Amino acid sequence: MPITTGAKIVKLSANGKWLSAINASNAVQLVRIVRSEDEIDLPRALNVTQHLVRSKRQDVASIQLSGLSQSYGRSIAHAEFSSDGNVFAVADIAGYVDTWIIEGHEDSTAPEVDIDEMARDPPEDEDIDEEDAEERQIITFLGQHWALNPSGHRMPRLDSTPVLLSFQPRTDALTHPQPNGNPALHPTRHNPHPHSHELPNTNYRLLVVTVDQQMNFLDVNTGRLSGWSRRNRLSSYPPEYLQIDLPAKGCIWDVNEAQRRIWLYGEKWLFMFDLTKDFAVSDAEDAAALSKKRKRSGAGDPKPRPEVPVIQLRKFGGQNGSEKGNWTDISVNGHDETDEDDIEADDSQAVALLRSGSTQHHAQAKGKKAIMNGGKAAEKQNHEQSKWHTFKYRPILGIMPIGPGGQTPEVVLVERPVWDLDLPERFVGTHEQS
Repeated sequence: MPITTGAKIVKLSANGKWLSAINASNAVQLVRIVRSEDEIDLPRALNVTQHLVRSKRQDVASIQLSGLSQSYGRSIAHAEFSSDGNVFAVADIAGYVDTWIIEGHEDSTAPEVDIDEMARDPPEDEDIDEEDAEERQIITFLGQHWALNPSGHRMPRLDSTPVLLSFQPRTDALTHPQPNGNPALHPTRHNPHPHSHELPNTNYRLLVVTVDQQMNFLDVNTGRLSGWSRRNRLSSYPPEYLQIDLPAKGCIWDVNEAQRRIWLYGEKWLFMFDLTKDFAVSDAEDAAALSKKRKRSGAGDPKPRPEVPVIQLRKFGGQNGSEKGNWTDISVNGHDETDEDDIEADDSQAVALLRSGSTQHHAQAKGKKAIMNGGKAAEKQNHEQSKWHTFKYRPILGIMPIGPGGQTPEVVLVERPVWDLDLPERFVGTHEQS
């Protein structure tokens, strides 16, 4: 193995072609593993290591735990490959996510290792060390090269420290035929080290669960949060999930053409979420939306209401209309202008229905509240079918899928009670003083 300095995080891609190692100084290294068609031959690792360079971050606050050479917040906590091995991601304590994508297609006729030393020739006045020189190299393994995700700089910084990374499995892996290498790339006198710059044409989605239990789905191709994550923020999560005091340990995906679900688990909890549905809007969110709408805008001026046509009606009292009449303004939409709270309440509930993905349009003012309350009850019933949880299993050592992919997952759940652990002898005896 070319990696001899040790590692704190080691990951192997699902296809067995790439091995990643992250050492104590947070250097990211990749090794290409080659498998022979002969089943007798063992897999072998190529003797050249690919060093991956992370994006520069300028807004990481310096704390006392930071060393002289780097910030503690930039310490890598988690790493993961995509299911096809074409994307690699790492997340640090500060909440940043860096991703790399493979350029080109595997070509068995290409050289196993091709190093372009002059690809990133530094300026004459720049003094670089051996490690920087290795990072400047462009290394191509069997026609493929790892490059920093061109959309990676758009990825938002997460609100808290990540505790789990997982790529959503591909459902179209068998429908996209793989090209037979890179037939057009051949060394020439003017280009002795050719390599393809073609990126995978697959949409990759990365799940990052943070320490506060928030689920962030990142679109690797665009570098942005998915629509589901933007609509379902932490305040809208189920209360049972928000009360969890132990972080997520892993997840099981249940993704196919008919559904998209995820099973998250920790040491003492197991939750299922249907990612095709949004969380129900809580009463607290409705009250907050109404309160926010009532706040004044600008420098103390009331928020201007939309201009609508107004009809003035004069009402007379007493017998034969002898008393002096009072003028009353009535808007043409059927609401009296004095019913401001009712109008704002209707607007806030309409916004809540729109946020939850409802496509029903209630245009009639008469009976509007009754219709919305019925729609909200139906939404709540649908919401209850989109999630499930249990605290029955504790403590959970791990969950592992055992069935074939592409179907409803069959898993095995392993519990490890504390009283069943093989503990060493007591450090202090029963009759000894501590």
